[in-house]
Amino acid sequence: MKLMIVNTFYFPDIIGGAEVSVQKLAEGLVKNGNEVVILCNGEHNSIETINGIKIIRKKFNNIFSFFQYRKSTGLKKILYKILDYYNPFNRKILKEIFNDEKPDILHTNNLFGISPVIWRLAKKQNIPIIHTLRDYFQLCPKANLLKKDGSSCKNCYMICKLYRAGYRKCSKNVNYVTAPSAWTLNKFLEKNYFTMSQKKVIYNAVDYDIEETLKIYHKRIESIKSKKEINFVYVGGLYKHKGIKWLIETFLNINNKNISLNIAGKGELLKYVKEAESRDKRIKYHGFLNENELKGLLCMSDFLVIPSLWEEPFGRVIIDAYKSCIPVIGSNIGGIPELIINNQTGFLIEQGNCDELAEKIELLEKNRDININMYNYIIDMIKNFDIENQIIKFTNCYNEIVKSSYTKNNK
Repeated sequence: MKLMIVNTFYFPDIIGGAEVSVQKLAEGLVKNGNEVVILCNGEHNSIETINGIKIIRKKFNNIFSFFQYRKSTGLKKILYKILDYYNPFNRKILKEIFNDEKPDILHTNNLFGISPVIWRLAKKQNIPIIHTLRDYFQLCPKANLLKKDGSSCKNCYMICKLYRAGYRKCSKNVNYVTAPSAWTLNKFLEKNYFTMSQKKVIYNAVDYDIEETLKIYHKRIESIKSKKEINFVYVGGLYKHKGIKWLIETFLNINNKNISLNIAGKGELLKYVKEAESRDKRIKYHGFLNENELKGLLCMSDFLVIPSLWEEPFGRVIIDAYKSCIPVIGSNIGGIPELIINNQTGFLIEQGNCDELAEKIELLEKNRDININMYNYIIDMIKNFDIENQIIKFTNCYNEIVKSSYTKNNK
């Protein structure tokens, strides 16, 4: 089967968890005997092969390139988004790619910079479409359902209603929609998106070696009771809605010399993080890490904290932590509760609650038996996010829509 997977970015352009998830899926599909072509944004038009996958990077048409968009502000960004809403100027580029590649299935993910015009064109060419929801972009121009101050946006403004109406109409072109959490899928379904699509929740996955995870498990059990210091770690964007300020402020108010906080990521609060590092020796900033560097940081850490203030569609770093047998403290919001079993693989806490977060941090430093119990649950939990299971589930979806499309076209 020949699959064309589309995402705004692709390795080595890694912005967040979506790019990692798309790469894992693509490489897993190739290992299982499929032909995969990736289509994504590029600063220049180029074609290359990475790990057996053909990567087509295109400088798509807009008032400027997507890479310039990230550096722009104000009116230019607004104009870019208006055109990206349904960009007819990309039709010729996309049509040529479809004609050259002739994919059996189009699997779209994030479409910012590419435009949902790709759905309409694929449908006209009878290419079955599966779309995976990676964020809230089709619901919100900012893709995060947040106000300027970082709080959740509950009221939909008129411009947002018009925005949603257009994307809702576009979504009728999609044959099959998947999401990495039931929370994310339901968020769209309750707004009447993808009414013509088959639907399924397929969790993001990790490629892990159970023997290696078990080795880490045994090392943690041997060392946790004798460790003097418990290391907490945050991995993610340095933005207010990610809860990094909530985490740091809580940590600074805990008078305990036996805890430390490692931070990895990048974003607009970098200066704030570095100032906190200079104020407290227990805090260390590690920069933005690649996959191998992240693995090293997780192996030296005891607990992951994902203190999100927004509705995370998934929270990929949680399953990365499980791979290294690390329990997680996470906000009880968005897709996070689907990944953490409270009091078993970690703790779920109220978003923004400093007292509850501090209580859990101190509890884990004082009562090491809690950690050991959680390690046991994690060994079972990680199996739910095995890459091979994910590949089987997506392959079943592909087969369903190919069969359905074939039946429809031959009636």
